[in-house]
Amino acid sequence: MKKHVLISYRITILTAASLALELNLFCIAELAFILYRVLRRNDRQLSQLKFRDMVLWHIIALTVNAVSPFAVSRISDPRSLAIARFLLYMIYYILLNMAIRSWCIFFVYSAELDKKSQKAFLTYENVSTAVIIFMNATSQFTHIFYYMEDGKMGVTPYMQVQITYLFGSQFAIAARVIFSTRKHMSRLMRQKICLIATYPIIPFLFMALRAVTGNLPYLAISNTMAILIMYVGYLDNLVSVDPLTGINNRDHMAEHIQRKMDENPDHLCLLMFDINHFKRINDTYGHVEGDNALKLISEALCNCFRGPYRSSFLGRYGGDEFIVVLEATEEESDELLENIRQEVAHLHDERALPYSLTLSAGRAWYSREMKTPEEFVAVADKDLYLDKARMHREGK
Repeated sequence: MKKHVLISYRITILTAASLALELNLFCIAELAFILYRVLRRNDRQLSQLKFRDMVLWHIIALTVNAVSPFAVSRISDPRSLAIARFLLYMIYYILLNMAIRSWCIFFVYSAELDKKSQKAFLTYENVSTAVIIFMNATSQFTHIFYYMEDGKMGVTPYMQVQITYLFGSQFAIAARVIFSTRKHMSRLMRQKICLIATYPIIPFLFMALRAVTGNLPYLAISNTMAILIMYVGYLDNLVSVDPLTGINNRDHMAEHIQRKMDENPDHLCLLMFDINHFKRINDTYGHVEGDNALKLISEALCNCFRGPYRSSFLGRYGGDEFIVVLEATEEESDELLENIRQEVAHLHDERALPYSLTLSAGRAWYSREMKTPEEFVAVADKDLYLDKARMHREGK
């Protein structure tokens, strides 16, 4: 009878181990494909390099998680089984700490914080991760997370504290970054950061599901799903964001203008900008310097459309033309145009550019007679060229 019970128990363990292995291998394959696509693009932006590192750490952690149940199920000696479980627990949680640390670093770099804030967040994350890894590595002696006793492995209540801290620290960092930058973050950046901040939410939901579904590898599934969501967001950015200036491109802009026209809000305003004598900059100083001028204008626009105007839609229309869609009265738009020109002048002087850099601007307000985004833009474009002609007469 005991022999049949033991055989049945072993079959149950093997079945559970096989299921866990299959789920983990599926998740590893998904992450490996994402990593391959990221490496193939060879995107050298710092935030994307950190995203690559994050995916790599998760693959390593999930590989250990995949092998662990299957390897343990093959061991019959109780003492050897306890030692194997102890070592696998230690290695897995060290790797999990490194994987979560990699997300925190990716999140902080993606938020484009100032150097002081960035350093503070990274220092906190590095120190806290080092402390927890040390506690895991020395648990054999301190018994803080798990212990060996009479040839058996045990887990202390502090293990749950470690898991709670790992996920709680992610929520804390995400909330702190979003709260501290909420007044200055552009609409596009806010969408990007909120998408990355979903990473700790999905594992938390899966932890709640685990109480119902049983001992499934919820971390593997939830972390893979979270990374997949971030990767899809990254692909969306490639489609909707202008690669040079980092603001919305023309296609995404047309969709947004049409959506706002359908909503028909009060004082829907479209501002259109054009760099004066841009061809001269390209011909005299080269196209690289021309690209720098475009990036400076984009930076100036992003700096001006914060605070109460952070929900404004900024986009590059094409060439040296930019568009902003917002809700503003004529008086408010006058103030904004003056602020933008002052910001461009400030950045120009700060960078000590060897050429003049000024903007012509046109404005339009939506009316029901406008049926398409092109008609809306055409009105602003006409006003833009009137302003351009005026500045030309004034020698600007």
